[in-house]
Amino acid sequence: MYVIIRRLSPLWDDEGAGVVWLSLSVAITFALGFVLQLLGLRLLSDGDYATFVLALGIGNVAAAIAAALQPVIAARSASDGGRFLPLAAPHALAGIALACAVAAVALTPAVGPLIALLVVAQIPLHALVGVGIGRLQAGRSFRRMAVSSALWSLARLLVVLLMVAGRSDGPLTFVLALPVALAVEVALLWALGAYRGVHWEAAARGNQLLQTYLMWGLFAWLLNADAVYSRVLLAPDDAQSYAVALTLGRQPLYLVAPLAMVLLPVTLARRGGDQRRRMFAILMTAAILLAGTWLVLGVRPEILVGLLTGNEQHADVALIRGYALVGPLTAAATLELTFTFALGRRLPLGGLVLLAVGSGAVAFMFVTTPLQLLAVQGAVVTVLAVGLAVLGFKASAGTERAQMPVAVARGSSEAPATREVLRTPS
Repeated sequence: MYVIIRRLSPLWDDEGAGVVWLSLSVAITFALGFVLQLLGLRLLSDGDYATFVLALGIGNVAAAIAAALQPVIAARSASDGGRFLPLAAPHALAGIALACAVAAVALTPAVGPLIALLVVAQIPLHALVGVGIGRLQAGRSFRRMAVSSALWSLARLLVVLLMVAGRSDGPLTFVLALPVALAVEVALLWALGAYRGVHWEAAARGNQLLQTYLMWGLFAWLLNADAVYSRVLLAPDDAQSYAVALTLGRQPLYLVAPLAMVLLPVTLARRGGDQRRRMFAILMTAAILLAGTWLVLGVRPEILVGLLTGNEQHADVALIRGYALVGPLTAAATLELTFTFALGRRLPLGGLVLLAVGSGAVAFMFVTTPLQLLAVQGAVVTVLAVGLAVLGFKASAGTERAQMPVAVARGSSEAPATREVLRTPS
């Protein structure tokens, strides 16, 4: 580990150890999360696994919002000795609570009231975790951050194993594990002192911060919406097949999580470097993921599904091969957004809203088969990936022009809330 830290030190200065710890925690989370999904594939059927995938999709959206909240909390906690601010003004928080309630009601017809409540409960719990992790980040407690994340992934698996041992193996078992594990992580963060000495106060630029959170939340929703639509719109067998394809094709997104985690601060630490080269590196990474995923899933996907689930009937070859394309594009879009955000650019909130509403309307009006849903999701992800690639190259060019001696700008179009986020090491 000492050699790894030494190699990282030119990029991270004295935070190389923190990067190693966080990378290890992401690796543990990926491994244990994959085991959890394999258990679900083995034990759940008749659309029950699709219910679990729906819960994971909502959890991914909540985690994205928490990840945007975390650096803001870290920045404020580090600058004012422990006082920090909530998401936004009280009326905005009330609106978010109302949105969660509406989401629970909307999901109830498809999954039942209890599962709907457990699914939506992830949103406030992920936000609390984001606050706690941000507080630890402000104190540079990277080892504690890593331990808390690893404990969360372990708790999810242990809850499922304990309930399965007690002969409870329905979708409620797997869905319940998600908020319970988050509650365990919140308890650990509390014990570690992450919430000690906190003073809640109104945000100075709450609306701008809220726009940042909404941007990340809408982006995550667009990447995960098909996990919800498949369970709501499709017949149980079709939803099951789609969930299997989604699980296999989504793995590139989890594989790039460590890279996304380090891309933001590396880009910030070296704002004067060749940003275009970094953008090309992101596209090359996406191309390698695309080739590797297609090689694994595109040749004989039914054999892989048979090995993982014990039942080749869950293998829809066309769906799996299709998601072998959509999954790597999702990972590419995630890396591109992280990179452009680090350069002070972000997707227009209005455009994201229109894309979310438009794709949702198309899904509810026209989707009756898994392939139709895959086509809608593939179109959305392609638009995001291509748009972010163009925005990334424009941001790179703007950075290079800003480095020219005659082009010293006196102002910036970057939002104050964004600048505050970007000043925080991740």
